[in-house]
Amino acid sequence: MIGRNLAGLLGGMSAFGLSLGLVICLGSRGEYSHTATQFGLVALGICLTTAWGAIEAADLNMDVSLGEKSTQGTRSKEDALEKGISQNDAIAAAAEGRANTKKALRACAEMFVIMAIVYGCDRTRLTGKGAKFQSRKAFWTVWLIICVIAVSSLRASQRPRILSRDQTEEWKGWMQLMFLLYHYFAEAELYNAIRVYIAAYVWMTGYGNFLYYQKTGNFSIIRV
Repeated sequence: MIGRNLAGLLGGMSAFGLSLGLVICLGSRGEYSHTATQFGLVALGICLTTAWGAIEAADLNMDVSLGEKSTQGTRSKEDALEKGISQNDAIAAAAEGRANTKKALRACAEMFVIMAIVYGCDRTRLTGKGAKFQSRKAFWTVWLIICVIAVSSLRASQRPRILSRDQTEEWKGWMQLMFLLYHYFAEAELYNAIRVYIAAYVWMTGYGNFLYYQKTGNFSIIRV
């Protein structure tokens, strides 16, 4: 097995190459000019994706020699004694910090890839474009089918309170469905209702985040 450092290097280089290739492919087929801010965001996304690939590859290669384990164990024990904490607590804290870092980098990398896919579908010639399909009958037929499926999957709430998470998540899910159908079928007559839905969606999202921060006090970069 190769060392963790080498595995991390290879993983980072692979992630860098793939993300850079994706950007070049999409950029070469783009239909619009790009700003300096967009280039900066792309560079940031590539860096974060590279870092995530490196740390993931390093963690996949966990087999190290006994000598390395012994050296690391001795060093961590000495550091723990200097700080006045136990070795197990020091190891657990280090593992938790690394896991949180990896989770944050993975979330950033996933967002970068998702935005690249959206850009490829909306701003390049990779996918075909056509006029929106306008049909009031089709709109309400699809909506009726969704409602029937939803009624058949009803379940009791685990938190039967007003504006509980179950309730607000359910409402936001219904509004997301309406957003999609509204744009897909270009139902302009629902414009005012959709504006109200958007305002309610933003309010409920802020309300849920406020309650979470108030109860937990967790303002970590991953949560934010």
